[in-house]
Amino acid sequence: IEALEHELAATRESLQATIEELETSNEELQATNEEMMASNEELQSSNEELQSVNEELNTVNAEYQEKIEILNRINADLDHLNKVVATSTIFVDDELTLVRFSPEAAGIFRLRDSDLGRPLGDLTHQLDYPDLLQDISAALASGQMLEKDVVGLDGRHFMVRMLPYSISTSGMRGVVLGFMEVTALMRLQDVVDALGENIAVLDQQGTIVLVNQAWNRFARDNGNADLVQSGIGSNYLEVCHAAALQGDSHAQRAYDGLRAVLADERETFALVYPCDAPDQPRWFALRVHRLRGADPGAAVSHVDITDWFGQVLPSDASRPA
Repeated sequence: IEALEHELAATRESLQATIEELETSNEELQATNEEMMASNEELQSSNEELQSVNEELNTVNAEYQEKIEILNRINADLDHLNKVVATSTIFVDDELTLVRFSPEAAGIFRLRDSDLGRPLGDLTHQLDYPDLLQDISAALASGQMLEKDVVGLDGRHFMVRMLPYSISTSGMRGVVLGFMEVTALMRLQDVVDALGENIAVLDQQGTIVLVNQAWNRFARDNGNADLVQSGIGSNYLEVCHAAALQGDSHAQRAYDGLRAVLADERETFALVYPCDAPDQPRWFALRVHRLRGADPGAAVSHVDITDWFGQVLPSDASRPA
């Protein structure tokens, strides 16, 4: 009995110890379960955050797709614009590296698609223009458009325009080069320069777009050395109007007639007016002719008629024809 009681007591002690160990393990399991529940809540919160981030990424991706489509459309529009305008155009970055070019530019520069990314100085061209790279750098440094008239190795004439640009969002800079062939215009210039009459061509607004040497020579000989009022880019209609406001009746008649021709109210206008030299009286005949076509305007000529009629003309000579 004593042995059994001793064994029972030992068993009870072992059982009690086991119970205590189980209780401790149960508490640990409960703590672990609570930690797992907390972790699960954190995972759920993280999952919600990931879902929110995924939605934002989907939104950003949709915006990027839209921007890519817009960019593709702009590139397509630019390519078609270059084809329609048919102007030789080249884009370079601030390192003078070729970025883009129009198909027509291949007739001046020997360009292929594989040349994109190459320095412009490594590419050959058909222009007698040794200062091309220096002028591009000067335009890029000044930020102002630069224009030059150059001659091709084949005798063609080109007007080169260099327009710097910058992208505010990225800070990227570059230059657009446009090469417009003006061979026909230069030939026309040679023709009008060969004429002795003072000739100017005006656009629809009355701005001078072309003059011959006799026109410039007459302007300089009569006190307009810098050609401010009669050079290319000056508005001849406004010059006549300003003189009319000063009380010049001949200028008023010239303004009215020129305005009527530019407004397509009449085809021609003529006026005989005095323009005395310091040493002798002079008379000139002003003629204005309407120009039609894609670029309407007017042709203006001033002819010295003093020698034709002598120094004495009829009293009504200033009356417009």
